Amino acid sequence: MGNYIDSAALIAAGMEAEARARTDLDRSGTIDEINLGKFIDQAESEMNQWIAKAGESVPLSAPLDPIIVPIAIDITRYRWWVGATPPEQVTERYRMAIKTLRDVGAGLIKLTINGAADAATECPIEVRARAEVFTDDALAGF
Repeated sequence: MGNYIDSAALIAAGMEAEARARTDLDRSGTIDEINLGKFIDQAESEMNQWIAKAGESVPLSAPLDPIIVPIAIDITRYRWWVGATPPEQVTERYRMAIKTLRDVGAGLIKLTINGAADAATECPIEVRARAEVFTDDALAGF
């Protein structure tokens, strides 16, 4: 199905009933994997456009950055409301997901790619400071 999520990820996120209701067009009582796959593909296509702007090869491969799956779920949920008005929470989560992806595309958020963080985030930080200027001894006369 998708590169980032599948029906199991949606079920694990507590979306089984909603996924069934939004994809089961023939009312068989199950999640329609074909319909769901279309929504996931749309969501991942939208995600990949922003991720590619950050200079990453898409689709991303496992292990995925921890923000990828929740974003894919939120965009998929929004996409499966086609032809209907989604609940406000779904719309708000979609907006937040797109804002995060815009930040990824602009380089403001760095993804962990294939389990390796950006080299700049892995280097140790060294802090140097001058000796204290205002010590008890220096301030004793005031």
